[in-house]
Amino acid sequence: MHPDSSPRPTPSSIAVDLFALKILGTVVREGTADRKAVATATMKKGDSIAARVDVDGRDVKLGKVTMTDPKPVGRITDRAALDEWLTKHVEGAVVERPAFGPDAEVAAVLNEHAPHLLTFVAEVAEWARAAALIKAEFAHLAGSKPLAPGIEVTVPDGVVSVGKETPEARAAVLSLIRQGVINVDAPLSIEGDAK
Repeated sequence: MHPDSSPRPTPSSIAVDLFALKILGTVVREGTADRKAVATATMKKGDSIAARVDVDGRDVKLGKVTMTDPKPVGRITDRAALDEWLTKHVEGAVVERPAFGPDAEVAAVLNEHAPHLLTFVAEVAEWARAAALIKAEFAHLAGSKPLAPGIEVTVPDGVVSVGKETPEARAAVLSLIRQGVINVDAPLSIEGDAK
């Protein structure tokens, strides 16, 4: 790693390199978190920005930075209200299942085939809840509120991601860091809300 080091590294030079790389790793993680926070605050959902730089008079494309455009996500906030609505409005949403009395008594009586201990309990099927969530998400996309009560639809924040680098990106970035054009340890700040 040292330009003036001998071809055969010493334990001491390796230790220095490892310590330097550890510190650089921390600086890179902090710088990445800082830049992603600023990008999240300034980019719009669905944005895709090409990372291009001038290296010695050449326009070099490094890759792309994107902000996801998440779809609405429904979640059940009041299961009782949703189940009551599904029971009244969705045919087949309620299923019956057997409910048994005390285990010891059921075991003894079932041995003798006593069907009077067998009862059925009505409950809303999971598929009906899942279908209601999907319908609520589509209603949100159409600008409407969920039809069934007990459901809330939210749209998650977008996530900034750095795409695959181009073949020449590594050399270009390292060159710009050496020239002082890119400073990875200086925090960025934004004025106001740029969205």
